[in-house]
Amino acid sequence: MSRRHALLALLIALPLAGERAAAPKLRITARQPDRVGRPALGLVFDPAAGGLRPIRGIGLSARIGAPMPLLGPITVAAVSPLGDFALIVDAETGRVLLSRNLLNSIETRPLNSAIERPSRIVLSPAATSALLHDDDTGRLQVITGLPDAPRPGRAIALAGRPTALAVSDDGAAVLAAFAEGEAGALLLAVGGPLRLTLPAAYVSAMTFLRGRPDAVLADQRGNQIFLIQDLPGRANILTLAGEHDGIAAPVAVAGAGGNHHVFVANAGTGSIASVSLEDGSVRLYPCQCRPTALHRLQGNAVFGLTDPTPGPFLVFDGDAPEPRVFFVPLEPAQ
Repeated sequence: MSRRHALLALLIALPLAGERAAAPKLRITARQPDRVGRPALGLVFDPAAGGLRPIRGIGLSARIGAPMPLLGPITVAAVSPLGDFALIVDAETGRVLLSRNLLNSIETRPLNSAIERPSRIVLSPAATSALLHDDDTGRLQVITGLPDAPRPGRAIALAGRPTALAVSDDGAAVLAAFAEGEAGALLLAVGGPLRLTLPAAYVSAMTFLRGRPDAVLADQRGNQIFLIQDLPGRANILTLAGEHDGIAAPVAVAGAGGNHHVFVANAGTGSIASVSLEDGSVRLYPCQCRPTALHRLQGNAVFGLTDPTPGPFLVFDGDAPEPRVFFVPLEPAQ
């Protein structure tokens, strides 16, 4: 049987921008939250509510607050892991807005020259650059200088709908993965000379490493995690983990702050994999759930695994002495 591959496009230098260990025992726990004020874990976008919700308190005392008072309902959002700003799309006008001081008095202003009604907003690991993409028109745009001096670059059009997108911290490189059916997977450079074929069936998620020209990709159908080093130079492709390590239908990947590990959300087994970039070891943490994402929250390796509603909203805390998954309930309506 022939092996499927995925199509991966690398946009470089474009004028777009001015050993598997035994699984640790892990329990999902919940506790009635105490009364705490300011968001401690950060903010999370709730598509069902059309707004950003604060996560107040820490650990088992955390709770999810009501949607924050922005200018109105929003359709798409990307929140900085520090919770200090967010890029949002206004539901009525379709304009991209920059909201700042989210933990204090919120300030929101439009990003002039940004494409309207993007379907996706992707932040770079350090949240210094962002990528906007419209699935309907194929328009793609990079924004650099976040959050203090945002600079939208020239919009270009991509042929086809990407299965995953990623942007580097400096905004100089963008990755776009495409499903090509039986045709295979391909890494090509749009506006550059790089063109590689990847041993991947379906790239479901990818991310650059913080401050590095290296990227991590998840192959959902092939159950593999790849590292591509030195983009857009030599572009060495390494296999970090596979099915024998417990990778099963990965749907999200994210790096930790120090680039020592990457984390993988496995929908197939309901687990989070921690993959060491130093010795290649893999540890699995069962979440007794079907994760859909790795939403970056405040901390080095703290992630939301699901959307807040209809719930349950689960958080993986990789910063804890013994990594754990805990449930964060919605605070009672006032």
